[in-house]
Amino acid sequence: MFHAAAEAILESGRTVDLLITDIVMPGRNGVDLAAWARTRYPNLAVLFVSAYASNAMDRFGASVDSEAYLGKPFSTLEL
Repeated sequence: MFHAAAEAILESGRTVDLLITDIVMPGRNGVDLAAWARTRYPNLAVLFVSAYASNAMDRFGASVDSEAYLGKPFSTLEL
């Protein structure tokens, strides 16, 4: 998942303003993806989503207090 997302970002040829990523993914996680993407787009806004409790962010190295987090399931209105 990490590599597919990174490839999509690189191949888009567009400036990326917002990354919405799940925290838990096979292989590398969404926190790693956000860190990688921010090396290319330093002002990138990131929204982390997860079906796990918000403490999943702490487990993967990001703080709920410093990042946007939305728990699954969520509605279109909540998004």
